[in-house]
Amino acid sequence: MKELWHFTCKHGQQGIGRYGLVIPRLSAALGVSLSWFTDNRELEPLALGLTSYFCKCDRMEFLYSVLDADDCEPFLVWARRTGNPMIWRLLDDARRPEHWFVSERPVRVRQVRSYVRAFQPVARRVV
Repeated sequence: MKELWHFTCKHGQQGIGRYGLVIPRLSAALGVSLSWFTDNRELEPLALGLTSYFCKCDRMEFLYSVLDADDCEPFLVWARRTGNPMIWRLLDDARRPEHWFVSERPVRVRQVRSYVRAFQPVARRVV
């Protein structure tokens, strides 16, 4: 398995807590509970799917390395396996889903660093 990483904000860091577990959370876009990971920690927030029009926190503030990736699978494999009809909501030319991994179970992680850069909210274009 590739080396996997998990980005999160201050709230997510508190949720991971001292036990070092990323617990699956409900993805409103997909209607299922998942934890999200990447195999490329150098990608920009949009490519990683970490932009949000609703969330004002820096979703890349904290970085964790995955200690046990046995329950993680590539997002595109998960999408094919589950046949989730909502995946189109997450895909466009700017995102890089080939670098996304998901898990439906808690995943053990270890914190690597605590700050990346200031969050730059994506401005919503009004046409």
